[in-house]
This record gives sequence, C-alpha cells and structure tokens, in this order.
Amino acid sequence: QTSTLSKPLVSIVIPVKNEEAFIRECVESCTNSTYSNKEGIIVDDGSTDRTGQILDEISREGKIRVIHNPTSYGKKRAVEIGTEVADGEFYVFMDSDCNMASDAVEKTMRIFMSDDKIGAVTAHGRVRDAESGNALLKMQDAWFDGNFRIVKGAESSFSTLSCCSGAYNAFRKLAIQ
Repeated sequence: QTSTLSKPLVSIVIPVKNEEAFIRECVESCTNSTYSNKEGIIVDDGSTDRTGQILDEISREGKIRVIHNPTSYGKKRAVEIGTEVADGEFYVFMDSDCNMASDAVEKTMRIFMSDDKIGAVTAHGRVRDAESGNALLKMQDAWFDGNFRIVKGAESSFSTLSCCSGAYNAFRKLAIQ
C-alpha cells in the first residue's frame, strides 16, 4: 500500500437535504473508505428534518466538515459550495441516499493515476434494498445496472462518454475548474 504522502488528496463532496434516515450510514461509508488521503465535505442544503443535527454529531468526531445552507439552493449549488472549500486535487461526488463501497475511491484513484489525460470517472450504482422484494426498487436497480454496466461501459470503450451521471462520480480538479 502506498503511503498517504504519495497519494493525492481526494475531496469527497456530498450534497444532502432531508436524509436523516440514511445520512449517518452514507457518511460512514465514505469515512471508512480504504483510501487514506481524503477529506469529507457535506453540504446540508437547508434540511428541515434532523439531518443537520446528525451531521453536526458526526463532525464533532473530526471526520468531516459540514456546511449548512440556511435555505435550499439546490443540488448543483450545494456541490459548487462544497468544491469552493475543497482542498483535494480530485473530487468525488456522491448522492446522500447512497453508500460507497469501501474500495471505491481506491479503485477510482488507480484509474486516474493510470493516465493523466483522464478527467472523469463514473461508477456502477446499485439501489439500496433492491433485494427486499419491492418491485419498484428491483426495476430501478435493473435500470441502473443496464445504464452503468452496458451503456456507460460501451461509451467508455469507444472514448465517447457523454456524461458522468449517477450516484458516484469523480473528477480531476484541473478538468473542471
């Protein structure tokens, strides 16, 4: 394993609004990432439930920075606010209703480090609780599987990636600023 000093800093930015049921699990999946040189920035976009208090509790543990928007500006602006304070050379953006695989950032950074011309990476997403028997969740999971595994895989193979959509995507800071 490479030392933290030789690994570029990755800023994990999560915009969130009203996710009290899942936000702790989401944030912990990021802080428990096997990639060692990372910072977590959570932008609470005017939550009206207990999300803000839960984030403040986690932040007191010293694992993340929390920015509270007093009113909702929307996901796009919340992401921008997160990047304005981020120190990383790379950004990872994740949806607040998702969990990150423990090795996701590690794998993402291996891809980035393999070629300095790579500006963005998107990942395969799965729907939480798709195995529960709920038909709607199963259909959504099947759509994600097709979109990310087949469509994005084909686009990548032909160097024609149209966009990096989805619950997890990463960018080289220089590519987007």
